[in-house]
Amino acid sequence: MIGRLTVDAKERLIGPIHFSGQVDFWTQSETGCACSFNSSSKNCACCVLSGGCSCGSAMPKRCAQCGLEQYCTNMCNITLDSKQLLRKSNRAFGQIKSLSVIGPTECFYRFIPDIGQRVELQIYRLISIGRHNGTACEGGWLELEGGARICGSNVRFDRPVVLFSDKSEATLRMQIHENTTRSQFLAYFSFASKASTSVGWPMRGGKAINNTDCDWIFEDCLNTDCILASPAYPGLYPANIRCRYLIKSNITVSITLAFNSLLLSFNHCTDDYVAIYAGPTVSSTMLKKLCNNEKMSIVHVGTELLVEFKSGSEMSPFNYNGFSAQVTVNELTTLPPTTTTSFYSTIKSIEDNVNNSIIYDVTKYNNRNLKDLRSNSVVGSSTTAAGCDLEIDGNKSRFGHYNTRGKIQSDSCHFVLRGRIHDTVHILLISYNLSAPSCKTVIEIWDDGSPGEEKNLKNIKKICSPVQTVKRPRQFNHSERYSEPEHYSSTGRELTIVFKRTDNKTDDQQFIEFSYYFHDEGEGGTLRPSSTCDVEYYGLSSSRVGQLTNPIFKFFTTQDYIKCKQHFIPATNQSVVLT
Repeated sequence: MIGRLTVDAKERLIGPIHFSGQVDFWTQSETGCACSFNSSSKNCACCVLSGGCSCGSAMPKRCAQCGLEQYCTNMCNITLDSKQLLRKSNRAFGQIKSLSVIGPTECFYRFIPDIGQRVELQIYRLISIGRHNGTACEGGWLELEGGARICGSNVRFDRPVVLFSDKSEATLRMQIHENTTRSQFLAYFSFASKASTSVGWPMRGGKAINNTDCDWIFEDCLNTDCILASPAYPGLYPANIRCRYLIKSNITVSITLAFNSLLLSFNHCTDDYVAIYAGPTVSSTMLKKLCNNEKMSIVHVGTELLVEFKSGSEMSPFNYNGFSAQVTVNELTTLPPTTTTSFYSTIKSIEDNVNNSIIYDVTKYNNRNLKDLRSNSVVGSSTTAAGCDLEIDGNKSRFGHYNTRGKIQSDSCHFVLRGRIHDTVHILLISYNLSAPSCKTVIEIWDDGSPGEEKNLKNIKKICSPVQTVKRPRQFNHSERYSEPEHYSSTGRELTIVFKRTDNKTDDQQFIEFSYYFHDEGEGGTLRPSSTCDVEYYGLSSSRVGQLTNPIFKFFTTQDYIKCKQHFIPATNQSVVLT
């Protein structure tokens, strides 16, 4: 980085700092120093001590960057080598001020970065270098080879147009295809370190796919943050490209995709967008499509997530720079997350026309090989002498999943879910198979206790054999509230599931599979009626301070789309602060 101080994190200004009396970047004064071509004369320019060299007899009153002084009168078709410039001028940055040329013509500027560097260009001024016709540049342009084009008849950019290249060599081309009397541009270049936090190489954790322009695969993001970004980020992205970024795991995981920055060409959402798909291809379910400067985060449970970036024609003004996103991959667990810092959300000010909401948009996984969730033990549980009986303590495990297949079998199993003092218990029957005839196999769900206890028990549900429910994908309207047809809730802190088999068959052909979670209204908000996961936080009754956890970790329903909403309703003179 050279030049002016950075005043905006999105703009890196590398223009010149001119000290009092200084003529330009490399010229301290026009006269007063000995001439290199005539030692008896002191009528030549005095150069900046660090990095400036005289232009010689061709331009005696000017200096240039050491290593480029031979181009003082004709800065066209030149090579800028990072190593040579650093050796001769002790600078890895500089200025390109093209001379006034008559069109049609063309010039090239070849940049050779050192290992660990990328090329940064900042364009400040264009004179008679084409024009933008509303859809493309015509008559001429500047183009960083393989990247974006910019053009303008007489443009002085308040904020420079920033271009980056990550190739081993980069070539800037000035093309003038029409008659002009004066074509010229002013730019600054820098061989920036790829390790720089502001202008460095942003991609991390992925591999470029061979024989593609910009496709990447990310397979090593578990327990380490990966970064994906548009080509040439944080500079202007190329026109008419399509890039795909595949995030992949060999086990079912939770993938959080958080967009740290997104700035696309405004009002061109048809051509310039980022789309996120719940699977490996663009034919997979689309979770979200982002455009303009819309930023949010997506949480997806599965093995693959695809991000597609598409751009249309270059558009004026050239003030867009693509996107950068962080990928966090976590293994699934029945334990609650220890922090919530990885779960970002979109705040919608007019959702349902009232107050604010946090939206979690997730497509549930369809991988059935969940060894960690189908092991012979459940966190926070204990088994009884009956072998298949299970007690789950809400103090130790707030949510989880259980499947009787592969477990110790018995003719009667009791699954007792006992929450904390202010809890209610919620279960989702995911799938079950009761194949015996005439109600010889039964599932019973009891509210606030177990059969045989001296309590005011209520039988919420009784399911008799023969019957079978296997979870299958369903069509889901993204605007509808998510609900689960076999979602059952307790009125108190305890709920019991009884699985009886009276046909003396205790094999895996008959089974029950369910998910559960404990809900504390004081901590987790008030559950909305007829909804599995929508909650409301009322400013007068809810805790003033708390943590939000991702609702999807409570649900292990397979192959479904889930939309959960956390809705904040502040009282008069209250506001909602999320950190």
